[in-house]
Amino acid sequence: MLNSSFPKLPVPDLKQTLNKYLQSIRPLISSDQYNNTVRITNKFLITEGPYLQSQLLKRAANTDNWLLQWWKEVAYLAFRMPVPVYISPVAISEKVEFESKFQMLDHVSLLIVAYVNFFESIRKDELSPDKMGDTPLCMRQYKCIPGGHRIPGKVVDSQRYSPNSEHIIVMCKGHFFKFPVFGYRNGHRYVLGSHEIKHLLTVITDSYLPKSEPIGVLTSLDRDSWYEARVELKKSLINTNTLEVIESCLFLIGLDDEASGSMESALKNSMIGIISNDFRSFNRWFDVGVQTVVSSDGYTEFILEHSLVDGPPVIMLANRGYYSGITGKVPDLSVDPKGLPKIEHLEWEISHLLHDHIRKAKSDLKQLSEKIDLKLLKFTEFGKNFFKSYKISPDSLIQLAIQLTFYKLHRHPTACYESVSTRKFYDGRTDTLRSTSTESTELVKAMLSTTSIDVKLRLLSEHIQKHDQNSRQASSGQGIDRHLLGLKLIANQEKLNPEFFSDLPFSLSTNYRISTSQIPNPFVSYMGFGPVVEDGYGVCYNPHGAYINFSFTSYTTCSYTVSAVKLCQVTIQSLRDVKKLVESRPVPAKL
Repeated sequence: MLNSSFPKLPVPDLKQTLNKYLQSIRPLISSDQYNNTVRITNKFLITEGPYLQSQLLKRAANTDNWLLQWWKEVAYLAFRMPVPVYISPVAISEKVEFESKFQMLDHVSLLIVAYVNFFESIRKDELSPDKMGDTPLCMRQYKCIPGGHRIPGKVVDSQRYSPNSEHIIVMCKGHFFKFPVFGYRNGHRYVLGSHEIKHLLTVITDSYLPKSEPIGVLTSLDRDSWYEARVELKKSLINTNTLEVIESCLFLIGLDDEASGSMESALKNSMIGIISNDFRSFNRWFDVGVQTVVSSDGYTEFILEHSLVDGPPVIMLANRGYYSGITGKVPDLSVDPKGLPKIEHLEWEISHLLHDHIRKAKSDLKQLSEKIDLKLLKFTEFGKNFFKSYKISPDSLIQLAIQLTFYKLHRHPTACYESVSTRKFYDGRTDTLRSTSTESTELVKAMLSTTSIDVKLRLLSEHIQKHDQNSRQASSGQGIDRHLLGLKLIANQEKLNPEFFSDLPFSLSTNYRISTSQIPNPFVSYMGFGPVVEDGYGVCYNPHGAYINFSFTSYTTCSYTVSAVKLCQVTIQSLRDVKKLVESRPVPAKL
C-alpha cells in the first residue's frame, strides 16, 4: 500500500487564496492597515500574481509534488537554529514501573523487536493504509523512517536514508554501540528474538563504562556550528568510521540509567537530553530520524527529527513499540552467545578543538534548558465525548479555548497555527489551518463581555462552521500558507519583489505566536515542542473521551509572554468557559 497511486497536491486558485488571506488578517490589523493591504493585494492579483501562479502551475505539472522539496528545505534543512526544541517534537508514554534493571531490559528488548518488525513491514510494503475517515492516506512518509538521518551542511543540511541497514545504535552512559538486530541461519536473515536482544543489551549494561565525553551533545548545536564540529570530527579516520556507523543506523535507543523524576521532567529531558549537570549520561543524537530513550524509572521518550517525517507515522511506530513493551513477554530461552552477531563499542578521537566545540555545545544546551519553560496538564473535567454529545467538533472548541486564553493574557488576538495533514495527496506533508478568524475573534470578545447568550451562541455556531470549513479545505490542498510560500519562492527565483510580500501584514499573518498541534493517541500521553517564535507559545493536545492532555511551552527569555504554568492556569479557566457556553445550547436529540 506504500506505493499506491494518489492525486498530486493541487495548486489552489490564486484569487481564492488571496481572498482567504485577506479574511485571515482582518482580525489582526486596524481598518486603515486592512484597507491598504486590500489595495496591495488587488494590485498583486492583476500584476505579478498571475505570472507567479503560471510558473507555479508549470512546476506542479513537472513534479510529483510541487511543494515537498521546497518545504523540506525552507522549513527544516535551511533552518540554522538547533534541532532540539526548535525543530524536533518529542513525546512520552505513561510510566511503567520497573522492579529491576532486567525488567527495563525486557521492555527495551520487546520495543526494539517491534520496531524492527515494523520497519520490515515498511520495507516489504506490507503496511495497511492509514485513513482519514474512509479516505486512505499516502504512506510514502513511512519510507523515510527506517535509517533516516539528517546531515549538517554549510548552508543547508541534507538527508540520508539507509533502509536496508542491519544495525541500530544503543547509547548507554554516553557511549555508542553498534548493535546488530538481524542474524543469519542457514543463509537466511532473521530478526533477532527479544531474548537474544536482551542478552546483548545485558552485555552493554554489565560492562564497565567510564565517564565519556558527551559527543552526542554536538548535534544540539546550531547547524552551522555543528557543521564545523563535524568537519573537525572527520579529520580522524576513527571518527569518520564511527560517524558512518551512526549515520547508517536504522534507529537509536538510549538507556538512561538516571531517573527522570516526574513526567514533566522526563518530557523536558527528551527535548534537551540533560539529566545531570555534568552530562555524564548524555544519550542523544539529535540528527537520527527516530530515537527512543527509556529511563530507569520507567518513562519511554520518543524524539523525532522533523525534516524527515511528520508526527503521525512516528507515533504509529511508537505505539507499536510501547504496546509490545508493556504487553509482551521475553521468552525464557537459553542463548548461545557464539551464535549471536557481535556488538561493537564505537570509539572517538577528541582533538583540542573538538573539546572546545563540546564545551560550547554543553553551555548552549544548558542555556536552552533554562530558556524553555514547560508545563503538562491532564484536564479531567471533560473530554471530547462532551463536545461530541453536542455534535460539535472537539478541535474547534479546544482551539477556541486556546485563543480565548491568549486574549485574556494579552488583550488582543494573534495569528494561530494549527497543523493539518495533506496526506490525501502523493507525498503530502502538512498545511496550515489559520484558526484565528473574524468569527473566532468576535466570539472571544463576546465571551469576555456582557453580550447576550443568544448572540454568543450565534457567534459560536459561526466559529464552529468557519473552523470546520477551513480544516476541510486545508486538508484538501486548498490551504493558503503553502500556496503563498510557493508564490514567494517563485518570486525569489525570478528576482521579483512584489509589494505584496513586503507588506507588514503579510509577515504579521505568519508570526504565529500560538503554534498548536493535535496528536490524538491512546498510548503516547504527551507530545511537546518549542514555540515557533521567540514571543510565542507552543500548545500540543491529545483529546481522550473523558479528559484532554496538554503540553504548554514558552520561553523564559521573553518579557512579553507568560510562564507555561500561567498559560496552563488560564487555559483551564478558558476550557470551563467554553464548556459553560456549549451547555447553553440544547442537546441534540438522539436518533
